[in-house]
Amino acid sequence: MSRTRVPTLAGALVATLAILFPTLPLSAAEVTPLRGADLQQALYDVVVAIEKAGGMEPTASTLLYWNRPEVEAALEAIPNKAAFLEASTQIVKRSQAARSAGLAPPQEIVPAVTATPESGTAPYPPNYPDTSTDLDYLLLRPLGLVTSNSSRCESAGFAYYLAALAGAQISLTAAQLACDASGCDPTGIICISVCGATKIVQAGFLVARAPVDACNSWEGKLDAAENEAAYRNSVYILSDLSSHDDRIRALLAAQSGDSAELQAELQAHDAAVKALIAQLEASLGRHDARLSTHDADIKLLLDQSSKAIIGNEMEIIKLLKTPEGRRPGWGKEGY
Repeated sequence: MSRTRVPTLAGALVATLAILFPTLPLSAAEVTPLRGADLQQALYDVVVAIEKAGGMEPTASTLLYWNRPEVEAALEAIPNKAAFLEASTQIVKRSQAARSAGLAPPQEIVPAVTATPESGTAPYPPNYPDTSTDLDYLLLRPLGLVTSNSSRCESAGFAYYLAALAGAQISLTAAQLACDASGCDPTGIICISVCGATKIVQAGFLVARAPVDACNSWEGKLDAAENEAAYRNSVYILSDLSSHDDRIRALLAAQSGDSAELQAELQAHDAAVKALIAQLEASLGRHDARLSTHDADIKLLLDQSSKAIIGNEMEIIKLLKTPEGRRPGWGKEGY
């Protein structure tokens, strides 16, 4: 959640008031003239709600309880009285709703993670404040601004507190100016009626500032916890990445060794296969030579056999000659 830090100078608070008040919902009181007594009652209600939530002594609320013209005049310096009244009403409603809902133990956010050699280092969870002892939380929870050890100040509610604080700051400035303009010693009896309003409004301002300061402090604690967790986890990530890189390099080196060994085995296998092929080729060469010799022998035998058959045939022809008349040309020579 992004929001403006609480201003400390009167001028900055006036600017904050001018920005915030137009954005707040306005009631019918906007068209009804508001008296200083109405604004004093509104500031009183806010102070009582904060004092109850924080377990404070009711000093400021006691001072604001009695109507004083000087206090009313200081509060009438607020530029947008209806918006201040609306902000005060919302603060009281929200604090009453938070107390009515009860303050059950919050759900603390502590991520449960385990680490294995494969996944690396376990994440470092943010070390959020202890809600049982943190003073900021113990004030903000009853006001309905936070709900757990990791929740940020609720933005809409925080805007109302900023508006109330800005109005109280303007009133305090007006009271101080009135005291200064009286030209008398603020501790003197004659000036008590004029300058006493400064102390009363200042007491209300300090109480109204407490939730704003607490929100800023609370946000700072959450930021610090999350920034520390982010830093630690980034260190863990870099360390795990470095370790992972080392493991990858080791695996690649082992794979390279295995590859070289496999390459040597493949080369040996290739040489063995080539030797077998050479032996086979030599054997085939010898077989071809034997086949060639056998072929020549067969051809010779066939030639000899052919000649013998032809001679036999000629002899048979001569022996088969018959008397003329039955076989013409039997007496011819050579037939």
